[in-house]
Amino acid sequence: VLRRNGWDIKGLYPDASRFIIIGAPHSSNFDWYWGMLVQWALGVRFSFLIKHVFFVGPLGWFMRYLGGVPVNRDRVRSAVEDATELFSKYKKMVLFITPEGRTKPVRSLKRGFYKIAVSAQVPVLIVSFRYDEKVVSLDGYLDMSGSFEDVAKRLEQHYAPIKGRHRGYLDRLDQWAVR
Repeated sequence: VLRRNGWDIKGLYPDASRFIIIGAPHSSNFDWYWGMLVQWALGVRFSFLIKHVFFVGPLGWFMRYLGGVPVNRDRVRSAVEDATELFSKYKKMVLFITPEGRTKPVRSLKRGFYKIAVSAQVPVLIVSFRYDEKVVSLDGYLDMSGSFEDVAKRLEQHYAPIKGRHRGYLDRLDQWAVR
């Protein structure tokens, strides 16, 4: 399906059992679609965090089957704690997260992926959705040394030349303010 639509996968999928994948720019709901197709094309399985409302009714079993992990933002316990617990619970766990958090315009990266990686002591794989080239690129592990601000600057430099499906999301990284 990917090739029929002109898409390709570049890079190597790590031979590791526990890590986080961050994918950006997250400028369209199609990112999820392409991400699922990449997962199946590579013959791997990863989980992803998604709002708990997608698990109500008959859609719930399907979302879990696809690897969805419900997150209830109204609870006191955070998604970071939930995700960290998943890594401690399972010997094999790959979690896909978008560093911007959503498809709407953002001015800064979310800290969740960083907090989870540090807390669970797992590496972070960078994935790029390059819509202009129709390539999903597996770009290697992120250097997690230093503070979140240091890591965010490295990500800004990495994603700066990459265009998402829609303009205005990660296209203006110079306007990001790390929070």
